[in-house]
Amino acid sequence: MMTKRLFQKKWVGISVICLSAGVVFGIMALMPSIRNMQKGTVQINLTKEQRRSFEDEVRKIKKEIQSQTEGVKKTEPRVMAVRYIQLARAYENLGQIAKSIGAYTDALKQDPKNADAFVGRADMKKELKEYGAAEEDYRSALDADTQNIDLYQKFADFYAYRMSDADKARGVYIEGLLRTNDSSELKRHFAVFLESTGSAYEAYLYWTALAQANSADAEAQVHANALRPSVQDAIRASEQAGKKSKKAK
Repeated sequence: MMTKRLFQKKWVGISVICLSAGVVFGIMALMPSIRNMQKGTVQINLTKEQRRSFEDEVRKIKKEIQSQTEGVKKTEPRVMAVRYIQLARAYENLGQIAKSIGAYTDALKQDPKNADAFVGRADMKKELKEYGAAEEDYRSALDADTQNIDLYQKFADFYAYRMSDADKARGVYIEGLLRTNDSSELKRHFAVFLESTGSAYEAYLYWTALAQANSADAEAQVHANALRPSVQDAIRASEQAGKKSKKAK
């Protein structure tokens, strides 16, 4: 009996040591990623040829920027902003997030309302988990380009999937529909979002509106038909409310 207890104690001791070692090794394995995140870089698997190509691209763009800023005839600011955006994307390809953010910021100094620069910088800040700063840049991008459907989609996705805030995502879609005069493309994205978040009746209404606006829209028709059986009660309630409203008038 004594031997059995001693064996159990030893086994527990060995298990604790192994578990502790596993935790330590796990943390050590994560340390390079943590340090890199603090330095504003992310690890990207590149071949030597790919890395050399991206580094050459960075040098080339930096040289172009230098020649265009030091010359007697300076380049127009908006053109310079495009150059800095190209540099930012080249840094991004190398995983150099902090430098990419710096280049996007330089682009905005040249062109303070450049939506592409705001979006690029927001994407990089999102990589560093600086969500508050990313949110501000996405908002600035939308204010700079109010008709860009892709921006509304990206901003809504940011709220829905990075911030887990479906209400704010919904708000972005509604804002976009108001600003873009009920864009059918954005309405389609919103319908998908509503369906994915369990708002079946609202999704049904948007799919139905799309199908009625374009009889050739097979996708909208398929979604509306698929949702109709599950929202019959809501449809009847809406129809009855409509009849009562007409009688009251």
